[in-house]
Amino acid sequence: MIRADAISDKLNIFGFKFKVTQLNQDGYILKIYLPILCYLQIIISKNSIKITSRTFIGIDFLTVEWNLIAYSTLVSVLLAFSVIPTNSMIVIFFVVFILYYLMCIIKLEALKVILLRWIDMEVQRQEVE
Repeated sequence: MIRADAISDKLNIFGFKFKVTQLNQDGYILKIYLPILCYLQIIISKNSIKITSRTFIGIDFLTVEWNLIAYSTLVSVLLAFSVIPTNSMIVIFFVVFILYYLMCIIKLEALKVILLRWIDMEVQRQEVE
């Protein structure tokens, strides 16, 4: 199993804010916060690792990707049925949300690649020992 302190030491070096909580005796949850109001939630147990992306803005129980799809669909439906005029502030508001979610996805995916590399290095180190 991956040790929480191995990853948290690297996160401290690069200045990421994070929180480690004990899930049960065999696992823990690591949340890595980004300054753009989104975070990665990593659930590490004895035999598995699950990484999901979350946001503080939007629908709370959905991942960032599903929030992007929901808001994009909402804007498309509202514009397609002429519920709102195209030059209204509501459209601009939802387009800003869509751009925000795109930015979150890009940053979270880059962080996910870095974390997966760290985890892979830690697994290889444990296999050698």
